[in-house]
Parts: sequence; structure tokens; C-alpha cells
Amino acid sequence: MDKIKIKLFSILKKIKDLKHKNIKLFTILLLIILIIVLVLLGLFGPKGENQQSTVSLLKVGNGNCMVIQSGDDIYLYNAGSDKENETAIEDYLESKKIKHVNGLILANNKKSNINRAKKIINIYKIKKVYMSSFGDNNSSYLSLLDFLDKNKNIKVDYPNMNDEISLAHGSIKFIQSNNKYETLEDASLCIEYKDDRMLNVYAMGDVTPIAEKDIIKNYIKKEEPKTQQVNYVVVSNHGGKNTSTSDLLKSLNCNTVLISCKNSDSLPVDDLKKYLSDIQGFFYDTKNSNIEINSIKDSGVSVSTSVTPVDKDKIDTNYDRYESREEEIKTHKYVGNRNTCLFYDNTNPIVKTISDGNITYFEDKLSAEANGFKYMPME
Repeated sequence: MDKIKIKLFSILKKIKDLKHKNIKLFTILLLIILIIVLVLLGLFGPKGENQQSTVSLLKVGNGNCMVIQSGDDIYLYNAGSDKENETAIEDYLESKKIKHVNGLILANNKKSNINRAKKIINIYKIKKVYMSSFGDNNSSYLSLLDFLDKNKNIKVDYPNMNDEISLAHGSIKFIQSNNKYETLEDASLCIEYKDDRMLNVYAMGDVTPIAEKDIIKNYIKKEEPKTQQVNYVVVSNHGGKNTSTSDLLKSLNCNTVLISCKNSDSLPVDDLKKYLSDIQGFFYDTKNSNIEINSIKDSGVSVSTSVTPVDKDKIDTNYDRYESREEEIKTHKYVGNRNTCLFYDNTNPIVKTISDGNITYFEDKLSAEANGFKYMPME
């Protein structure tokens, strides 16, 4: 590029000498230079920036994995899946054409969080792994430690509260307390992802109410303004025993819960269920599908469910899966299309034509319109 600039200056100097000799020739050459400059700007100038800001909680059964995409920056929070959903993480990333992952955050060293870690690190050329220093002797953890020890090019970090990772359109901040705990669960790395628009997501690892109280006291009450609303909380421990409490949701002014689980028939637990009922809040789970949260520039935040394409190109529309989607539609008053930013009554036949990747749900017109959607009545 520097050589090109030097050449251009040389040509311009010669043109200047010609200016007084031949005005017509000077004008023609100046136009040629202008065209060359415009072409070079197109070739070497700044590229269009990826505006994506998405958080996806994946359907991995009794495992756990969340994908954070901020522009071209991709981070995973956990890399675990059960046998039934063994390749769910790879399938999802492939369906989104993601070839490289910047970093992997492991909430703790439980097998359900890390059993796919080595595979994911290798496939997606991950060079940075964030871990809790509290481990046990399960085979997956010991195998991962041995793998990391042999691969010196992979940097391992043990983050503290308020350590931060900068992303294209936001940041990931570690919010777990620096206190010492007696259990692997309470030593979980917990994170807050906040973008530069309206999206704010907390992921609570597997902390019990013991460590949760410390997070509320030492981080939330100090860091979050009282008027701040956190959009979503991925609750701990799959929404079951020792999961996040209503105290956490109250401290964050949060009305939507996300649960990574295989069976949600008895979820959320009574404490969360009562709190969400009292505030007319919502919860989503990964029993049947992924949960995708999209932050749309100048529009707002929307949540939808999606099924990862089985053959990497087409959505599997077998009867059982379609039936669960119909049930999802019935439970929400309005259904939106994230591609067109239009929303409809749930009884409108057009909602059946909305793809799994574009469908989103609203409980009332106000929330749909606040997120930039326009209502289309049934014809």
C-alpha cells in the first residue's frame, strides 16, 4: 500500500509540471488518478463491519453451552453435552457458518460443562481458555488438564471478579465472588454479557444460593444502577435444586429466565415460578430447542427458539418437532418474524410459514412494538 502511495505522488508531481503546458491533458490525467484512488479505496479501505450481537443457549440435554456472538468475536460459555446431543455444539456452529472461536469459558470443571471441551478447542482453533481453579478428579477434568498442559499454545486464565473481555459490540465481565468455597459449584465462573445496545445477559454457572448472596452483595449492588434492567438470566443448576433465587432476579430487575435442561416438566422451581407469576415474567428452556436472543441495532432485543439443522442445510421438520413448535405458538399471544419485523396473532395462518430461525414471541402488542415490530392483522 505504501508503494502505491509513493507511485501516486510521483504521478501527481509529473501532472503538476504538465499543468501549464497542456490543460486538456492535465484534466484527463487527473480524472484517471481519481478513478485509481476510488478503486484502491474499494480494495483496501475498511470492510463492512459485522453488526451481529446474539446470545444462544443450546439444546445439549444434560450438558451446558451458551454461544456469544458479538460482531466477528465468538465466545463459548461451557462445552458440555449429553450422549443424545453429543455433537449439538458443533452442529449449531456449523449451521451458523462459524469456523473460528476466540475463547472458551468453563463455568466449572463438572463433566456436564467440559466433556466436549477438547474436541471444540481443536476444531475451532481456540487459543484462550478461562477456567475455575477449583477442580475435582473426574476423568473429563483430568483429561482436559493433560490436554492443556501438552498444548502450550493455548493460554489458560483463572479470572477474578471484574476481569473483562472486550468484544466488537460489548463485553463479557466475570462476576463471581473472589471468596473461597468448599464446593466446585459455588466456585463457578459467572458472567455478564452486555452489548452497546440494549442486551444484558447474566449466566450463573452452577452456583448455589450461598455464592449467589456474595455475588449480589459484592458485584450487583455495587456495579448495577438501580434503574438498570437485565434482560435475561441463565439460571444455575439447570433450574432445579439449588438454582438461582428470586432474590437474584429482584436485584437485577429481571423478568425473564433461561434454563438449560433436558426435562422442564417440573421447572422452574416453586420460588422462581411464584416470582415470575407475580411479575408476569417469562421463562424459556432448551428441552426442545435452542434459545436465541438477538440484539437489533436501533430496534431492541428479541428472543426466539430454533432447531439446529440436522443436515447442516435444512431444518428437520419431523412430526414430533413440529408438534412442539405448535405448542410453543399456542402459549404466546403474538408471533413475530425477525426477518420482516412484522408480528401477528398466534392464530394467523401465516405464522406457520415463519422459519425456526426467524420466529419470535410476544405476550402483548406493546412489547412487540417496543422491539421495532409492526402489527399485521389477519386478512
